[in-house]
Amino acid sequence: MLTIAKYKHKITDLITNFNRKIEAYSGRGAVFTYNDMVIRQYRHGGIFRNILKESFLSPERFENEFKIFLYLNDNGFPTAKAVGSLIRKHFLFQGFIVTEKISNVKGLSVSFNGELFFNAGKTAKNLHNLNIIHGDMHLDNFLCSNDKKVYLIDFDKSFFSKSEKNKLKDIKRFIRSVLKHNYFHSNKIELELIEYFLSGYGSEENLLKDMKITFKNKISWFLNKH
Repeated sequence: MLTIAKYKHKITDLITNFNRKIEAYSGRGAVFTYNDMVIRQYRHGGIFRNILKESFLSPERFENEFKIFLYLNDNGFPTAKAVGSLIRKHFLFQGFIVTEKISNVKGLSVSFNGELFFNAGKTAKNLHNLNIIHGDMHLDNFLCSNDKKVYLIDFDKSFFSKSEKNKLKDIKRFIRSVLKHNYFHSNKIELELIEYFLSGYGSEENLLKDMKITFKNKISWFLNKH
């Protein structure tokens, strides 16, 4: 168990009642709420998704995300507040990240609004200014509030880096997530909204013109459809 002092009572209560999965969420992975907390279990994606599932060789990934959450919280970044990290060990490791619930938000994937995409770009830039690479920057990891504030969540693939190349990969990952959405859904996202995102980020590059849907992309999308 990893936590900070002010949340120790919350984690203790959660552990005591850990089998009570209340208000189960839909979506990828085991995500559920308990009181005002959101608990997300770590699961593999890609080719390991149906092999190792929620088992990991080490707890490094769980511990890393918790540390990044604390760093972002300390720097006022718009994301959930970290409560703790729960780690189980049998032969392999299983992990859960616990955060406070962000109220009254919806995903950017259902918010086709230029201002929200612009603010999402600003949030992404804010993250990169802190030298954090998200590693999985897609539509569903941006949450929008009623006052147009945009949060970014899920940092289990994140790491510290000053590399402009890594930051560019993050932005291209976001663009591909929009193309993926349009590939699978009838409610298309206007590509103009990507320009709003890039404008909010402060990029002057026309990255969209270089983004192509490849056969490799399609295979990856089907393997990780969620």
